Amino acid sequence: MHNKQSVNLQLVLCPTREPDPEYKHLYHKIYTCWSKVWAEAYNEINYKKRSDDLKSDAFTRQDFATAIFHEDNCVAVILYRYVDMSLQTAQDDSFFSQWSELHRKSLSKVGKRFIVAANLAVPPEFRKKNFGFSFKELAVGLIAELALQSNADAAIATPRRDRNVHGTCYAWGATPIAQDIPWGSGIQIDLVAFCKEHVAQHRDHSLMSLLDELWQNKIVVGENIFESIDHLKNTLPYNLQNKNLNKKTG
Repeated sequence: MHNKQSVNLQLVLCPTREPDPEYKHLYHKIYTCWSKVWAEAYNEINYKKRSDDLKSDAFTRQDFATAIFHEDNCVAVILYRYVDMSLQTAQDDSFFSQWSELHRKSLSKVGKRFIVAANLAVPPEFRKKNFGFSFKELAVGLIAELALQSNADAAIATPRRDRNVHGTCYAWGATPIAQDIPWGSGIQIDLVAFCKEHVAQHRDHSLMSLLDELWQNKIVVGENIFESIDHLKNTLPYNLQNKNLNKKTG
């Protein structure tokens, strides 16, 4: 039976490049949602890149996206890519440019292979809790689920503090690597890791049952983009695979 909260909600996991023709309409909606939200965010903070507008390669150079749809509307997007920190190319990646040597050493204790989660996008009209919950919180919960389901050592992210995205990450079991780091334009971020053991101890979140239902009924677009996730199309939510989980948070 569907939870009342989940009515008309659909989770989609989609590549950021070359989607299946059958799902191209979903792909375009996901990209449009991401592009609109981040273009407005850059304008808001007067962020300037080499060009004055946001380009699509900021989207397509990622590996895949998780997107939540309400009816026909894309209401939340997060982009992901895989990195192997044993490679110098990964260590020199711009994502890690604000990580000090101490931060990298702390991360190395977690492992080498990571899923980088970035670019959380929720359109303004869906940021209010008209549904009785926050789409931001639900989307961040998917980072935790992916960390547990994947073969990566952890998922990592740099949540903004001014929007309390960092607090949302900690509620789902993220561990701080560094806190209150200047990102630019007056914005502070945290550096966090969704480590499997710690995330597994934080499965009593108020949105857990809704996240489980979305995961169980997800649409997966593409065959080969999720190389770090075993049997993704048939994967049960982590909670249903581990029915004897300790319900107390660690």
